[in-house]
Amino acid sequence: MVALGYLENGHIDWRCGGSLISEYFVLTAAHCAPRNNPPTIARLGDLNLKLTNDGAQPINYLVEEVIQHPQYKPPAKYNDVALLKLDRQVEFSEFIRPACLHQTDTFQINKTVATGWGRIDYAEKKSDVLLKVVLSIIDNRQCNGLYEMDGVTRELKDGIVPSMMCAGELEGGKDTCQGDSGGPIQITRHNNQCLYSIIGITSFGKFCAAKNAPGVYTRVSSFVPWIESIVWPE
Repeated sequence: MVALGYLENGHIDWRCGGSLISEYFVLTAAHCAPRNNPPTIARLGDLNLKLTNDGAQPINYLVEEVIQHPQYKPPAKYNDVALLKLDRQVEFSEFIRPACLHQTDTFQINKTVATGWGRIDYAEKKSDVLLKVVLSIIDNRQCNGLYEMDGVTRELKDGIVPSMMCAGELEGGKDTCQGDSGGPIQITRHNNQCLYSIIGITSFGKFCAAKNAPGVYTRVSSFVPWIESIVWPE
């Protein structure tokens, strides 16, 4: 898990999350990497962003290059994916390991784990401590119906498309929230080479943990060819 820091009035504001996927690259949401104010620092291996006695061994890296997906056209929500190239090679450790990318559109389970330092409620401050929540994967057709109730908007004129996915609890109570953007939703795999597999990137939602308001995520499998062309070009 990666915390993304933005220079704000002389101090660092930890505003988004991301996922380490190689020795040099972090995967995040495109809206977390705007060209007018991109993240400047990627912190790897941390648990509590403020405490230094939490047992973690975080390392800060500078963001050397921001690569948004070429079809990301805000304010539309589509193709909300970006890559951040770090200023130096990451040394893996027990605290810092890359996650794998899920390669297919299907899942053998219907639960996923979201992580981040975001708000625990819409009106709350962001969390200093890395949190996780188990969410149900919601069928795109059902999710699209829930978002259609709000009417067509510039941000979502084509509805929930196959390159998106939804997760949450229809009865409410569990969700990602502001500050979790760019972070992963993952499934665990019984594979020694790849314990965690990223299936989605936190993108947007209606509210936080509200009833019939699942969060929407960028479906990673839809963008694996684009990611591989940059991270592993050979």
